[in-house]
Amino acid sequence: MATRTLEVTLISAHGLKNVNRFSKMEIYAQTWLSSDPCHPNRTFTDRDGGRNPTWNRSFRFSVPSGPDPGRAALHVTLRAHRAASFDRIAGEVRIPLRDLFVGVDDGPGPVNVASFQVRRPGFVKPKGVLLLSYRLGAVIAATPAPAPAPASRESSCDPGSWPSARRKIRRPVAAAAA
Repeated sequence: MATRTLEVTLISAHGLKNVNRFSKMEIYAQTWLSSDPCHPNRTFTDRDGGRNPTWNRSFRFSVPSGPDPGRAALHVTLRAHRAASFDRIAGEVRIPLRDLFVGVDDGPGPVNVASFQVRRPGFVKPKGVLLLSYRLGAVIAATPAPAPAPASRESSCDPGSWPSARRKIRRPVAAAAA
């Protein structure tokens, strides 16, 4: 199947709801395609922006080039980093790829800037705005796929086994030198 490159730049977010009660919010973003949830990309943590973080971080994705990409979507989750506890979700955005493909032919598309409403899980009202830019590259002809690697237990990706937002995410601790 022919593919094309989708380059997304997460510029900033504005007016996010404060999910930290006692400290300033330090927000980072994770983004992935619904067709490939095993490989999320992450921005750096904006320690100074608070409710209005700025990243200007670009990511590239390989997306199907057909006229209708189906139900595929770009997911962006904004999380508040917390040192003493688990990271809280400050908001989520789901962008159907068909919305990004509107008016684009097989050649490379122009850079488009768009804003999307940020919603917290379980809430209907928007809790901020995410500003991003995107560009679709030219269609790349299909190449034969390499032989699949044998499946191993460590390499399998099951999104259901990911830690939930309510559980503490364990981070490696440097061992003390003796």
